[in-house]
Amino acid sequence: QNEVLETAKALGLEVAYHPVNSVGHTPEQALEMGRLINSLPTPILSYCRSGGRCA
Repeated sequence: QNEVLETAKALGLEVAYHPVNSVGHTPEQALEMGRLINSLPTPILSYCRSGGRCA
């Protein structure tokens, strides 16, 4: 996680860390995810810990 954040910042990318467990989002986490999506510059890359899913 730290390596990804540090590398992205070094490349001038804005980064947000939003952990979610394998069960999924709580209502509060879903609201926070929406807030992040609406506040971050686009395009947005979102990925899972394993790298198997990204959007």
